[in-house]
Amino acid sequence: GRVRSLPHDLAQVVASVSVLGSPTDVVVVSNMLGLPVGEIDARADELEKRGLLRRDGASALSLPSPLLSEVVFGDLEPDELAEVHRQAAHAYQRAIADGVESDGSRAAYHLVEAGEHQAAAEAYAASGLSHLKAGRFERAVGELSQALSLVNLHTHELEPMAEWIAGLSRGIRHAPASREIALLLRRIAQHYSVRPRLDDLHASLLVVLASSLAELEDYPQATELLERVAGDASLNSSSVRAALITLAQVSIQRGEFGVAVSALSRAESLGEGDYIEQHHRLLTQAHALAGTGQRDSADAAWQRAEGLTAELDVAARAESIRTRARILGLYGDWTGSADVSAEAAEVARAAGLGHEFALNLNQQGVALLRANQLPRAYAVLKNALGVAEELGSERLITKTQLLLADLDRLRGADQPR
Repeated sequence: GRVRSLPHDLAQVVASVSVLGSPTDVVVVSNMLGLPVGEIDARADELEKRGLLRRDGASALSLPSPLLSEVVFGDLEPDELAEVHRQAAHAYQRAIADGVESDGSRAAYHLVEAGEHQAAAEAYAASGLSHLKAGRFERAVGELSQALSLVNLHTHELEPMAEWIAGLSRGIRHAPASREIALLLRRIAQHYSVRPRLDDLHASLLVVLASSLAELEDYPQATELLERVAGDASLNSSSVRAALITLAQVSIQRGEFGVAVSALSRAESLGEGDYIEQHHRLLTQAHALAGTGQRDSADAAWQRAEGLTAELDVAARAESIRTRARILGLYGDWTGSADVSAEAAEVARAAGLGHEFALNLNQQGVALLRANQLPRAYAVLKNALGVAEELGSERLITKTQLLLADLDRLRGADQPR
């Protein structure tokens, strides 16, 4: 009753904060109502006295109860609600342009609620790519997948789609991805793989899709996409080279080291890409050569990759160390592998790469298990499980639980701990 009996000028502010979400900056409310910030502040002061609004810090406004939003929404017809969401989205977009607001996902949410799915997809993608650039991989994965779920695959331009999927692929390497994201990527892959003829843009899209699917352990579909690109003589050499490097990575994950060496040999004959691609190729080459027993060549390739990490970000550094740990495992040096995995875990932890931290702890636990250091393995894997549960990474949780169950059996426990 208190909200419905408010004067119109005060009800406007309550309605705006209800739609915009709590907390929201007073500037965003100003943008939505088209009024000066000073006027919004004066109305907010009056509403605060009445217990219908509260201040969060110097410039943010919040409702004291979510029930107030329900009252506001209950008074609106569907077309009116869509319009206020549209106004909210535009208010957030203006605030982002002015540097007042940085979270583009809030504008995207309101565009979805307004029924403007194409604009919402673009807003989610822009926000996701911004998070990716800043190394906030979990946010990037969430928002880029939201963008991709909203687009019409039949009508949307391919070039931005390729950029979004490439960003999502990179994010998935450093952050957990849900089953829904795996299903989304499979649907997109099926849509684009039915084309009878590929051009280079479609080929690059299939390569990044395959890379994402491989990270999600869908190796058969990833391999099918990559073999199609790698075998297409009409494509640019850079497209084929990217497919071959990714095919080698997938082959290693399947334990097919000889196939990986062959793919990389062919990729190397097609020239060199940028530092990121060179780094991936050399790390993959080192891993593949170690798997085929070519130790000196493997060590040389890893050293060349390590020489490029100064040009790249901390995630590349963590990946380089983790690959070294895997190589030491292939040499049978499980104690060394555990020590290097611990180093990689610390690099990832210090950089805030939670998923990478959990992966390296998991790898350290496996190495300690193989080195028969069972108490240490158990402690490390329990830590890895805690991190994986905090991240919500279903795949890592399952893997780590299975390893802990194996440890329990080795230790002669009657029941899993």
